[in-house]
Amino acid sequence: MSLEFTLSQKLSQNLKITPQLKQAIKMLTLNNIDLNTEIREYLDSNPILEIQEDAEVIVSDESVDNQYDFNWEPGSHSAEDKDYLFDIYSKEQTNIFDELTKQSSYINMSKKNKVIFVNLIGNINQKGFLTETIENIAQIVNCSENEVLNVLDALQSLEPTGIGSKDIQEFLLIQLENMGKSDSLCFKVIKNCFDTLAKQNLKKISKELDCAMDDVYKAAELIKSLRHSPLSGYDISPTKYMVPDLFLIENKNSWEVTINEEILPKISISQHYLTLINNNTFDSEAEKKYLLKNYKDAGWFLKAIYQRSNTLKRVGEAVFNHQSDFIYKGANSIKPLTLKTIANEIDMHESTVSRAVNSKFIETPRGTFPLKFFFSNKTSAQKNSSGVSVKNIIKELIASENTQKPLSDQQISENLLKHGIKIARRTISKYREELNIPSTKIRRQH
Repeated sequence: MSLEFTLSQKLSQNLKITPQLKQAIKMLTLNNIDLNTEIREYLDSNPILEIQEDAEVIVSDESVDNQYDFNWEPGSHSAEDKDYLFDIYSKEQTNIFDELTKQSSYINMSKKNKVIFVNLIGNINQKGFLTETIENIAQIVNCSENEVLNVLDALQSLEPTGIGSKDIQEFLLIQLENMGKSDSLCFKVIKNCFDTLAKQNLKKISKELDCAMDDVYKAAELIKSLRHSPLSGYDISPTKYMVPDLFLIENKNSWEVTINEEILPKISISQHYLTLINNNTFDSEAEKKYLLKNYKDAGWFLKAIYQRSNTLKRVGEAVFNHQSDFIYKGANSIKPLTLKTIANEIDMHESTVSRAVNSKFIETPRGTFPLKFFFSNKTSAQKNSSGVSVKNIIKELIASENTQKPLSDQQISENLLKHGIKIARRTISKYREELNIPSTKIRRQH
């Protein structure tokens, strides 16, 4: 065998994330309150920009491009290049999410795993359960499901115990494992007889597991003492002012989505420094270099603000092209709608739409709602029924029930069938728990 050295050329494409693109992505994730803070902090660091009481926030995309002559470099980017998102997310979240991010810093994670981690904690609800499927997260991050599961295992090892569990059954099992009871009767009851336990049919459990009733009673008592959600007792909802990012207003015979710019400072290039730059009248080469750099950075900053506004407006308009019935008929009329649908319609990546929607609010004639409120998957029952509309019907049925004979989940299912919506009892139970509505036993008033 002979060895030889050769020279060869290889053509490849690499994705590059510029600082300007990082800034634009960061801007898109901010709601109006956070953007207000970001702008004021930036004003302190860049003397080129100043607040103008009589100026508009941003005139147009074309005017920004023409005035500052920038070469915008859009494009999609790999998970490996998105490490900065990890830092951005940790600054935006509060309380338990801050704590999870801090704890994760003690785990040796690759850049890709950090992105997976961010997506996981970004899909944890107020009870601490994971609301997105492993498959969908793998698709968003462009990785394998096993990679997501590995990071999820690391997440669930953090405090509070079981954070990111997919449901209460998995959460209870994780608690028992941490207590060293993975071989106990309690563990077997939860793993193999969970639905029977929920019905409190302990005799059936005794027969199925071939064990004494006394042991089943003791196991049931221990299970009752376990926490029922990972975030029970944790404050994950700090007091915040709810300021809408978008307005839905009536314009003649149609409805229009507009950006709320009322709380944002109106900024523009300082005329003093603009004159120095245009006339090239600098005191020194160092001053020239400093001012020109800040001038260019200021232009990128204005560009990022405009692009955020433009993206938010396009997303809002697309959403209400689908959800216009909500204005006249309320939440019961909300149709199934996914991020992917909107992304395809406005020719943007699904992750971009997700960032635009997250933590944003829209003020409508029916009140102010999170933009996420208008997204919901189809129910398996009826192609035009969304989870949101079904939940709203469930709330109305329970609100008008006889409190001495409250509706069971099965009766609610039968009532929905009269509306042409066929949903299993277990799904009703799931929706009821998500609405924080207690069971029939607790609702019954004697």
